[in-house]
Amino acid sequence: MAHIPYSKSHRKPIDLIGDLEEKGLNFKDKVLAEHILSFISYYRFKIYLFQFMYQNEEGKKQFLDGVFFENGLDIYRFDESLRNYIFRIIFRLEIKFRSRLDHTIPNKLQDAVFST
Repeated sequence: MAHIPYSKSHRKPIDLIGDLEEKGLNFKDKVLAEHILSFISYYRFKIYLFQFMYQNEEGKKQFLDGVFFENGLDIYRFDESLRNYIFRIIFRLEIKFRSRLDHTIPNKLQDAVFST
């Protein structure tokens, strides 16, 4: 298989903000947006903005009127909170399940190897 070099150059967060502005996205705080895009991958964050986009008559993707970067950020933060909450629950369930196994297996098998 032939090696195909990656043709896209690195883009700074401020350049990405410019691209989003060209597509009609508004910003309440560009400094915050630049900070966010320096920590969260643009391509990861862009997923949270898709619901605010449409395809114009020329076939180009544009943002709906009145949409702000912060709208996507709110959804990202909600998703992050939900993910953290779910993982906390999974962690607790895992501990509870392991504890039950620790008590059940030795009791059922009556084997000294499993007893502490």
